[in-house]
Amino acid sequence: VVGEHDGYGRLTDPVTHRRSVTLGDDPLQMVVRDELIAKAGHDVALYWHLGEQCRARSIGSNRFEIDFGGGTVTMEFDAALSVSAEGGSDDPILGWVSRAYHRKEPTTSLVATCRGQGNITLCTRITIAPSRPG
Repeated sequence: VVGEHDGYGRLTDPVTHRRSVTLGDDPLQMVVRDELIAKAGHDVALYWHLGEQCRARSIGSNRFEIDFGGGTVTMEFDAALSVSAEGGSDDPILGWVSRAYHRKEPTTSLVATCRGQGNITLCTRITIAPSRPG
């Protein structure tokens, strides 16, 4: 699956963001490829917002394990990225979910950032491990 947008076309150096999702040989693995098409340098931030039932923990350089109750997801981010887990922050407002008017619960957002120059491609590998019965 591939999609793209030109919502950053208003910038002095316009950027097109193209994202593709490819399943691996194992249906529980996928690769998310973010392509940023530009000429100049840009600060890049990719946000992965998790549900409030998810618990994320760092398991190494640019790797996070996310327990979602029915198993785990491992996310391995591109080496060019710096990744942090943010939750329930008011400055900046990040890591919240609202399921009803005037209600919010803290959750986790994984924020992956870098400085890119010209066209760049960033890959995130995702592996799902369902919980085992018993």
